[in-house]
Parts: sequence; C-alpha cells; structure tokens
Amino acid sequence: MAEIGEFLRFVALPGALIAIYFCFIKVGHKVGESHNFHFNKTHAAGIGHVVLTNMKDRSTPVFALYAVQGQVAIPLIKFDDPVVLKSFESIKIDIPPVSEYWFNGKPFDFTRKPGGGHIDVEIYYSTIGKFKKCVPLSAPSPVAFIKRHNLALVTISSQLFNGRVYSPNVIYIIEYKVNGQWGDAFVAREGFILWDFLPNGIPGDILTDPQIIADTLLKRLPFIEQLSIMKTSGWNRHFANGRQFKSGTDDRPFWGNKDKPQNS
Repeated sequence: MAEIGEFLRFVALPGALIAIYFCFIKVGHKVGESHNFHFNKTHAAGIGHVVLTNMKDRSTPVFALYAVQGQVAIPLIKFDDPVVLKSFESIKIDIPPVSEYWFNGKPFDFTRKPGGGHIDVEIYYSTIGKFKKCVPLSAPSPVAFIKRHNLALVTISSQLFNGRVYSPNVIYIIEYKVNGQWGDAFVAREGFILWDFLPNGIPGDILTDPQIIADTLLKRLPFIEQLSIMKTSGWNRHFANGRQFKSGTDDRPFWGNKDKPQNS
C-alpha cells in the first residue's frame, strides 16, 4: 500500500502543476503591448499605434488606452464599443492624431525627454472595473542571436518600381500609354515581357538594344499611344559584365518612334 501511495503522489504532482498552469492562464487579465512614435509636421508628435497582445486564455475587453510618463497620464484612444481581445490574440490599434497636448496650461510634448535619451512611456488599458498596466513586449535582438550562435547574416536588397519588387533577372522596365492610361511591364532576361499583350517576347538579336525594342513594339502594337523602355541594373549584370549601374544615366528612358525605320 505504501508503494501505491507513493505512486499516486508521483502521478498527482504533474497533474497539480498542469492545473495550476491552466488556472493561471485563464484567471484575470494580462495584456502585452508594443508601440511606436509618429512624428509629423501637421499634428502633434505622439504614439502612432499600439499592438496589444492578450496573454491569457480568455477574452479581455479594452475600453481605452492611456500612456503614462512619470506622473502624467496621456489619453490615447477611447473606444465607443470596447475592443475585445480574444485568447492569445494580437491586434494593432491606430492612435488618432491630435493637434496639441496640454498640461498645466502649457503645451506638452511627451516625446521630448529633458536631456535627450530614451523616451520612457508605459501603456495602460481600461478593462472591467480597473486600469491595468500592459506588459512591454519587444522582439529579441537579432544581433545578439547571431553573435550567440556564431552565425553570418544575409543582407536583403529590394528594388522597386511603382511599388513592385523586381530582381536582377529583370533587364528592362517598359512604360506604355493606352487609352490615356499609363501602365508598366517588366522584361525578363530571356526577353519575355510580363504583360497581357501580344507579342510578349523580344527576339534575341535585338534584346540588348533598348531603342530598337521600343521602336519595334510601338509599331507592332498600334493601340499603344506612347512607349518607353529603360534599363535596370540587371541589364548591366547580364550584358555589361556587371558594370556598376549609374542612376540618372543608365536608366534614362528610350522612347519608341513609329516613324523611325526599324533597323536604324
């Protein structure tokens, strides 16, 4: 019987710990936060948005958010209807801009710390019957992670045109006008044009000459009113032995001319 009792005590201990854990994550409210500051010439500097994270396995209603700096409370946002954070949910709250903050009859700027340095701000939320302080949350430092594990870091480079990312496999960017509206298309290293028109390919014998390409496309597509083509850094990589790409010179546009002889 003593052995059975010892066994039952051994089995009961993990069960009790699990019960305590689930009780902890289900009882009360605990919300984490991260925030950023927004600076603009047309309204007061302040917190631009707050990301709230529910750290409990139960819903948490949020009625308002306040920033606290020292002994000063700054209203951030009051919701007409409470924002309900579901279990372990994260949501981003955009803070409405204001014209100016005032304190003791004077303009107040809580983004300016006397003597400079880090701006210390705590975020509080209003929930059922109480105000509670948010737990500050932030991503761990990648520098520390890389150093600790003796890793080498890959750098990321992104080139964009009109909000679209393109790689060095793109050698040209075409801009064209149809029915008064401008559009654009990328040209891949193989000569494929990423648009819905035909032809959608450039012959290899003219692939390195942007002026001939522009003239040829404009003649073969009469519905296009205007068309220009410009090189990208990918052109230099593939056709100029990787010569450094000079913005303002290498990316000048070549405008198509319908009246120009095709082989000139």
